[in-house]
Amino acid sequence: MGRGALKSVFLRLFSLRTSKVSKLAEFRGWSNGVWVWRLAWRRSLFEWEKPLENQLLQELQGLRLD
Repeated sequence: MGRGALKSVFLRLFSLRTSKVSKLAEFRGWSNGVWVWRLAWRRSLFEWEKPLENQLLQELQGLRLD
């Protein structure tokens, strides 16, 4: 990404991932004819962390994973 590696830009969310060795493409799936992100966290996000997740999802929109 333009601002650096996602795990560095979103360090808090990276620390909450269920798997730190998975590839980003593994968190994307096909649902009702569209690609959706299926981000998995070790626990429910706190209210103040949810905007970070939304920001991450915005960064991921339109990202091509070949």
